Amino acid sequence: MYKIFKSDKDTYVTNRVINGIRTYNSNVGNAGTIDLFKIYGATFEGDSPNIELSRGLIHFDISEAKNLFEKGKIDPTHPSFFAHLKLFDVYGGQPTPNKFNLIVSPLSKSFEEGHGRDVTFYADLDVSNFFTASLGGTKWISPGCNNSGSLGTVCDFFTGSLEETQYFLTGEEDINVDITPVLSGVLAGQIPDSGFRISFSQSEEEDQRTYFVKRFASRHAFDQTKRPQLIVGFDDSIQDTTQGMTFDSRVTSFLFNYDKGVPRNLSQNSNELTGSNCIALILKLPISGGVEQFIFTGSQHHLGSFQTPGMYSASILLPSDNVHIKNALSVDAQKVLFTPIWTSLDGNKVFVTGSTITVHPSYVAGNYLAPKRFTVSTYGLKDLIEPFEKVVTKVNIFDNESPFVKSKKIPVNSLGNLQGLVTDAFYSVRDVNADYAIIPFDYEKGSTRLSSDLNTMFFELDASNLIATKSYVIDVMLIVGNEKQIYKNTSSVFKINKT
Repeated sequence: MYKIFKSDKDTYVTNRVINGIRTYNSNVGNAGTIDLFKIYGATFEGDSPNIELSRGLIHFDISEAKNLFEKGKIDPTHPSFFAHLKLFDVYGGQPTPNKFNLIVSPLSKSFEEGHGRDVTFYADLDVSNFFTASLGGTKWISPGCNNSGSLGTVCDFFTGSLEETQYFLTGEEDINVDITPVLSGVLAGQIPDSGFRISFSQSEEEDQRTYFVKRFASRHAFDQTKRPQLIVGFDDSIQDTTQGMTFDSRVTSFLFNYDKGVPRNLSQNSNELTGSNCIALILKLPISGGVEQFIFTGSQHHLGSFQTPGMYSASILLPSDNVHIKNALSVDAQKVLFTPIWTSLDGNKVFVTGSTITVHPSYVAGNYLAPKRFTVSTYGLKDLIEPFEKVVTKVNIFDNESPFVKSKKIPVNSLGNLQGLVTDAFYSVRDVNADYAIIPFDYEKGSTRLSSDLNTMFFELDASNLIATKSYVIDVMLIVGNEKQIYKNTSSVFKINKT
């Protein structure tokens, strides 16, 4: 799962001195940029130089993330889970500071965006502003949202391990900080969902230098590709590696159960089958005079620490030194055929009898370890997709050199595949005209990893991540051995419809 959450409110508060007057009550909630600055000594109060500064405020709509968490579809404690806050620089030739730090901190209290637009004279009076956080007169504990504290204390924002700092060498960089601990805490109900404060470090706010002006696009920016993003990822892929199975090599086989299109747990004697070791997978091998059975215990599948309704998996390993397998290989040295049957643990109830599984000896697969190029195609996408659709998209990977192909191409159906070459596969969504990956390959955390079942590889395209009217295409990356192979334009071009 790769999800881009959008900002639903952002602004910045400032105490600029304009025509000799502090603009404590000004609001810039509808401005197209979030401006961060510190000005030292441009104005004076008596003989003392003034410090004029701003601090950014931003909040994201993460209602869908909360819903996924409540349904057990994401696990913030899993190593693959991550959250990044990203703001885009909109340098336009104006003076820009360099060699400074910006700090991103979770807010303790909510703020209102306001309706102000004036970023020249700061004459629009509204909330939030330097004194007031939200309608109803909720004030900052310290003007400018400047009272810090730890969790459990009354403050404007939280500090310590929940803060993230980014250093800007040239001043033209984007913000891209890891806020995984904060979002994990928000989903768990330990941190309020109030948004974030963005500012220069305390030492830079208090020194005798001027930092003017670091400018980021706000959620009101005309260019939608530059608007703030909260990027959340989680490896929720499943890999059924039964296809292309070899002896003496462990694979995972899956069973999916649906009731009227809704995932539902299997049951026996009115009792749902849940948890570990709750189901059995039998592989039947015809032998002279009968059938040899290989029995494996299966469990309800889980994503992270959450059990997944209606999904079961079993780990399989078939030994090549079994006498019946040896006899079968003596007849056909290339493969042995098994019939999979999912049953209750006691074997009294048969849930499903699957299609024949072909298992190859390891020495057949071992002949094809050298990296090779495949033919990759993506299908299942319409030319025009609705903005909130989630489209199950299939990916076929063809091996033109497979020794098991005689006169036509056949797909490599799983991540293990017939030769054991494609250990990982990932998708990317690219803006065709800008040649820019809106959703990049994530082979470190696995949030864009392809899933596989017995028949094909697939992923779910979440159209809400993309911008309406723009044209996109799917690219695919395969990691073959230690080589990253990128296949561009694997799908036809598609667009997201206007809302």
